Formats: sequence, structure tokens, C-alpha cells
Amino acid sequence: MMRYLYTMLIMASIVCPPMAQTEEGVRDEVVVELKRGIVLRGQFTEVKPGVVYALKTLHGDTVRIPHRLLRSVKYSGQMETAVPKFERAYSFREQGLYMTTAFGLLFSSSVSTGGLTGIELSASVGHQLNRLLGVGFGTGLDFYHPRGEEVVLPLFVEARGYFLENKVTPYYAIRAGYGIALKNEAFGIVGARGGWMLNPVLGWRLGGRSGANVTIDVGMKFQKAELDFARRNEESHVQLLYKRLNARIGILF
Repeated sequence: MMRYLYTMLIMASIVCPPMAQTEEGVRDEVVVELKRGIVLRGQFTEVKPGVVYALKTLHGDTVRIPHRLLRSVKYSGQMETAVPKFERAYSFREQGLYMTTAFGLLFSSSVSTGGLTGIELSASVGHQLNRLLGVGFGTGLDFYHPRGEEVVLPLFVEARGYFLENKVTPYYAIRAGYGIALKNEAFGIVGARGGWMLNPVLGWRLGGRSGANVTIDVGMKFQKAELDFARRNEESHVQLLYKRLNARIGILF
């Protein structure tokens, strides 16, 4: 009889800790390894076994992890002495409001322009429908001449998306709209009319945070415009189609 009771106590000591851990697992500190190789550390705030796990990381971010992305979970009582290097969680907002601001250079390879390099400033705001598609609108200033002679104010709509669910990912953006050409009498531009604008780009988003992330992209900008010049008692009318390679660095919120 005593031997039977002793055997039951041993079995209970083996079975009970995991049961207690399951009940208190939401509060215990855990180490979570994802199939993408990312390791996170924090506390579960919600557990739906086989469905989804909500983890509050040591950085204060809350990450919802689908069960299919889990590789392993270690609770505090199971942690090894050598703790792996932890990476900041991927918490990029794949849905919701976004804002961008960017500075760039406009490169011309045309012999007629002497290879002039201009600058561009832009900002946009929109709604990210999902990781692959967001839509928005924006404006900016494009200086097609390094001395600031030929200036266009673009008004555009845009579509953008991110190819990978990673902290560093390639992305695309397409901007299309109308550019308002500005008069600049200081440089003899006495009349200006704008036209359509198109600007497709490909780039990289550096960071997967819910806050600010750096973006770098390269594309082609096409802008239609007409300018009236009055210089040295001579008048001329010029129809232009700017074709510029643009390279930008920006901040995405």
C-alpha cells in the first residue's frame, strides 16, 4: 500500500508543475523563438493555444504571434544559463494611418541640361490597408535646377506596399498627380504652367518598429511643364518633359 502511495506522489510531482505553469503561463517570463529566427523575451498577456499568443516584450511592445510562426517557447523555470541575444520585436503597423517625409536628389543625364542635379522635398499621409497595399496623398517641392530657377509643386496620390514581413524589407511606391509650375521672375520665368507627374520607385524600409522607420528608394520622376522666359529683351516659350532619376532618404511613421 505504501509503495503504491509513494509511486502516486512521484507521478503527481512530475505532472503538476506543467499544469501549474499552464495556468500561470500568462504571467511568467518566457523566451519565444520564431521560425524566422527572431528570439523574443517578455510575458504572455493572452494565450489561445494553437491559435495566437500575445507577448509583451521587455521593450514594452505588444506583439501578436500566430501559432504557425512559433518554433519554441521556454518558460522562466526552463531557461538555460546562457541566454541568447534578443532582438527588438517586429511591430511594424501593417494597417492604419501612416505618414512619410523625404529629401532627395534629382539627377539628369541629358546633355542639353549639362547633367544638372536638383533637389526634392516631399511629404505624404495615408492609410495602410495591409502590408502589400496602402493608399494616400501628398505634396512637396521639386527644384529642377540647382540654382532654384525651375520649381514645381506636385500634388499627388500614391500607392505603397512592403514585400516581406521583416524588419528590413524591399518596398514599392507609385506617385501620380499634377505638378504646379511656379513663376520665378528673378530668373526671367514670367509665366509657368504645370502638367501631369508620375514617379514610380523601389526601395528599402530599414526597421520594423511601430514608430519611426528609415526609408531609402530610387526611381524615375516624369513631370510635364511649360515655361515663358523673358531675358535680355528676348521672350521664349518652352515645353518641357522633365525626366529625372530620383534618389531619396526619408522617415516613415
